Amino acid sequence: VLAHDLRGPFAAIINLLGMVKAGYLDEQEKAELIDKITQNSTAYLDTLNDLVKWGETQIKGLRINPQTISISKEINLNKDFLNVLLEDKKLSFSNEVPTDIKVVVDKAHLDFIIRNLIGNSIKFTNAGGSIKIFAEEEKEMIKITVKDTGIGMSAEKQSRIFNFENISLAGTGNEKGNSLGLILCKEYVLANKGTISVKSQKGVGSEFSFTLPKG
Repeated sequence: VLAHDLRGPFAAIINLLGMVKAGYLDEQEKAELIDKITQNSTAYLDTLNDLVKWGETQIKGLRINPQTISISKEINLNKDFLNVLLEDKKLSFSNEVPTDIKVVVDKAHLDFIIRNLIGNSIKFTNAGGSIKIFAEEEKEMIKITVKDTGIGMSAEKQSRIFNFENISLAGTGNEKGNSLGLILCKEYVLANKGTISVKSQKGVGSEFSFTLPKG
């Protein structure tokens, strides 16, 4: 999986740089190509960062600093980081989680989970679609769901979405990504005494849900 995510893309970047160096392109083509290389390199750096995080969890184990946190506030903070991507695709976003709902969780882990799930919804939702987040109480747990009107996925894809059998795909805007994000989400959720699941239908959209202890 890692070879698929990293080796091929870096080989493509080297080939593209070779075209620039050889002088085959005019100035406009060169500018467009450099912009494409920059975008792709940023995505591949994200993949490497996720790989480093995952490697640290395997070597050192997960370090957890549980706190009582307002889910709604944390969603808004992390959504702000992704505003440019939301605006670029003209996606509507709604945070329907009441401000008084709190969970006990490591803040860094929660931030990663929220950003990853929102980021995935943006990636796989066509322009003009919508994303919403809501929460439900389940005994001593809070269930948080990120729901989108994206392209959805097959049952077979859902069965391997949280493990290394999952292969990353390009988004609806040809966004690059990696398969490590959801693996880390699962590890972080489980480490914080929660669960994570997906419900999806091709052509309709996806719902990623995770639970955490009530605060």
